[in-house]
Amino acid sequence: VGLLVGLGLGITNGLLINVLKINAFIATLATMFAFRGIAWKMVGSSDKAFADSPVMYLARTEFLGIGLPVYLLAAVAIVAVVVLNRTPVGRQLFAMGGSPRSAVESGLPVNRLRIFAFGVAGLCSALAGLIIIGRVGTLQAGLGVGFEFTVITAVVLGGTSLMGGRGSVVGSILGAILLVVIDNGLNLINASIYIYDVVKGGILIIAVVIDVALMRRSKQ
Repeated sequence: VGLLVGLGLGITNGLLINVLKINAFIATLATMFAFRGIAWKMVGSSDKAFADSPVMYLARTEFLGIGLPVYLLAAVAIVAVVVLNRTPVGRQLFAMGGSPRSAVESGLPVNRLRIFAFGVAGLCSALAGLIIIGRVGTLQAGLGVGFEFTVITAVVLGGTSLMGGRGSVVGSILGAILLVVIDNGLNLINASIYIYDVVKGGILIIAVVIDVALMRRSKQ
């Protein structure tokens, strides 16, 4: 059910962008706050335990000493790499991200591609949410607040352009791993908890500056 909800919310985002013709980043930011408010209303301030739930088995099951979420990550990453780099849909998605106007003029089904992309994103987000809930063991409406900033930093650090048209699944995963390593390093030196976001913010600024510089260089 959770996966279907995530898929539905992702498709809703795609439809809103198609119908209202608004910026995708602004639209997803607005719906994030709206969906979070709905979650607060449904769950309330109290935590809901998930003892002996299939969600906990999903998050905590191990095979050969490796957690099931790692296998799921590898499977999703492989499928994503194949789709983005070896199929017409993947090439069309990159073309749409690079220049939506040019994609429309080229006859690409931009609206359907957008719904597909947001639907898959919603599905993956729901799967990640279920894994986090299973790891924690309780359902909390505020769980994951602030993760969006970490995700954006990891993706940009991994080589995905905020301008669109360029990205890498493997690069995003490596970016996330690097952030985890940095967090662990800060923890080992007993750094102030407030320094974590400062470091991530600095990394994001550096990554965006490099991205803009590369974009300008490619246009010369």
